[in-house]
Amino acid sequence: MEDRVYSYHTFILPFILDNNRLDARAVNALIKCFDENTMWINSDISDEFRIAENERIRSKDDEYLFYQEYHYFHPYVRKALYGFGDGIVHLYTLKPEIVKNKAHYYIRKGGDEYDLLLSSMQIRIFNSEVGLFIMEGENRGLQRDGVRRQDSVEAVKNINDYGRRIAMPLIPNSGNGFTNLCADSLSVLLGNGVEFRSDYMDFAQYLDSEERIGSKVLLTHIAGFVKRLLEYGNDYKFLTCSTTSPDSFYILPAIDDRMYVDCWISDGAAAAAFSRWEEDESVRDSLYELLFIDHSGGMSCGSDSMRDRLLEKHIYDRWSEDGNIYSVTAQGLIGIGDPARHPYLVPNFLTIYVQMSCLCLVQRASLIHFNQLTSILSSSEKSRNIKMPTISKIMNLQESFIAFESQLSFSDVTSQEQGTELYDMMLEHMMITRDRDSLKETLSALYDASYINLDYRLSRWGGVFAVVTSIFTLPQIVYMEDGALRLRPWYLMLWLLAAAAFAVMACRGRRK
Repeated sequence: MEDRVYSYHTFILPFILDNNRLDARAVNALIKCFDENTMWINSDISDEFRIAENERIRSKDDEYLFYQEYHYFHPYVRKALYGFGDGIVHLYTLKPEIVKNKAHYYIRKGGDEYDLLLSSMQIRIFNSEVGLFIMEGENRGLQRDGVRRQDSVEAVKNINDYGRRIAMPLIPNSGNGFTNLCADSLSVLLGNGVEFRSDYMDFAQYLDSEERIGSKVLLTHIAGFVKRLLEYGNDYKFLTCSTTSPDSFYILPAIDDRMYVDCWISDGAAAAAFSRWEEDESVRDSLYELLFIDHSGGMSCGSDSMRDRLLEKHIYDRWSEDGNIYSVTAQGLIGIGDPARHPYLVPNFLTIYVQMSCLCLVQRASLIHFNQLTSILSSSEKSRNIKMPTISKIMNLQESFIAFESQLSFSDVTSQEQGTELYDMMLEHMMITRDRDSLKETLSALYDASYINLDYRLSRWGGVFAVVTSIFTLPQIVYMEDGALRLRPWYLMLWLLAAAAFAVMACRGRRK
């Protein structure tokens, strides 16, 4: 295998833990699961002021990169990236001795089997009940057989598109010639020889041979190799269907059936050609496939004018005249350039910009989770007759959303201009700002409805209490002593207060 790295690929799967309820116990249980795991190692940065030793930082080069990355972000953002023991995020790394430059991610499609040498595999668990599964790999130019080449933009397209698909969007069958949008198979081979594999084509052919497929297909299925990797090192099970087992976790992909892709391509010639995409239709089409994570020849937009508009909107061309192109879409972050001219390009991309995309994916996944919970709560009761358990859940959801806004929902993460501009593009193209504002309005309306309902209940029962108090207090106001009527001031005051309370509550009730 060649030493030169043609492209770097980071696949990120945002997932939601238990999609139908808000319960910190589920997060704590998942954290405990990985704390007790023998293969996944806690990699939180424990010391906010020093470069602490942990599983992420294992060399002097790692220390240099971490120092640069740390200073790039605002102080309030670092807690969401590194942990620091504040409970916002917990970081875990699959043992580097069986992953770093020893494990492989194999993507088989037709006669090709692409090979990525893995450098890291991570899990991040956030207090908003979402997590990230992250695989980082390098394309060193040769496929698994060591003969066929993959150091081309066309090969990168296929690696990104087929490598990110963790579920079949449609089930191939003989009637349509087994048109399979996924890879034929995906597998992770660890450095200790353990392999986790998902074979889509074999499964599709098996389903095609069955008379019925209803009992064979789970609608929320994701690639088995992902779940088996999460389980590796303990006895817990990861499922994509609801479970009541204390030894199982219910997880769902937060966005769709594909992972998000961060990809850097070290190809100055390709960057130079792509910078002139407006002059050549074939170059434009190839660039579109790359930036929007389509496989080679699988362009997902058939309109010339729309392709032009989308490319203009999603390309970040601050440095295009210098030979570097960046793009942000809802599917991925792509960078192309020549690191021989600018050695800082690759480390900046792999640390700073990948971290920014992780932050945005957490926000996106959290908003989807909050929207799901809000929908469940708002449809479960009539606003005029919300039961107390539901009111309590609404209050908890509002508190959790406020915590999310202060701890994870950032409008700005750095003072650096390029970072600010790329981050703004991520917020826009992942629709984070739009969905956050919409969710705030929905939550506010739901909170107001529950507050009014609770206030109405208190008014009603307060009125009953006032009446009962008045009835039982009135006979105690006067008493006979030495043949004369006398007043008990304290009872009179209590009766007057009860009467006033009843009058106020009656007025409020009429207004409602």
